[in-house]
Amino acid sequence: ACTAGKYKSATDNIECTLCPVHMHSGPESKSTSDCFCNAGYTPQPDDTCVACVPGKFKEESGPAECDGCESDTYNPDYAQTACIQCYTDAHSAPNSTSQSDCQCDAGHALTDPTADACEPCAPGTYAKTVLYAENVGLTECTNCSTDTYTDTAASDACQACGTYANADAGSVLCNCNLGHYC
Repeated sequence: ACTAGKYKSATDNIECTLCPVHMHSGPESKSTSDCFCNAGYTPQPDDTCVACVPGKFKEESGPAECDGCESDTYNPDYAQTACIQCYTDAHSAPNSTSQSDCQCDAGHALTDPTADACEPCAPGTYAKTVLYAENVGLTECTNCSTDTYTDTAASDACQACGTYANADAGSVLCNCNLGHYC
């Protein structure tokens, strides 16, 4: 009897034959049709197996096709058995192929290249949904502009001060103009 990964097509064969490249079989297999694609590989019409492309994966061996990475994950390599989770407080589109596809959620920024999470912006600052662009630099929270403010963390916008109020850039509150009640 043949061991796993090999087959014997006739009883008079002395040697077992290895399954084709990127294929495997159970023990005591009797033909090449008992061989199936390894995890990370997908079957082709010509009975060969090719590597799952970046953005896709195949967790287990067998006849199944490669699956696309789900939202909030990515896979940069060929022949993978899983996708990689984006940073905490970040998201990506399905079938993403790079860590740079992971975008910090609104109100968050990736300010440390060694961090494993997008950090919430501090009060007085904001961030729209922005892309982590490793070739360009890290993302940052932006100070609220003059006469705007935000008093909460993880803001994606600043609010305008009222008609009779003002604020310095990066403010967490507005001040009433002299002689006015607000």
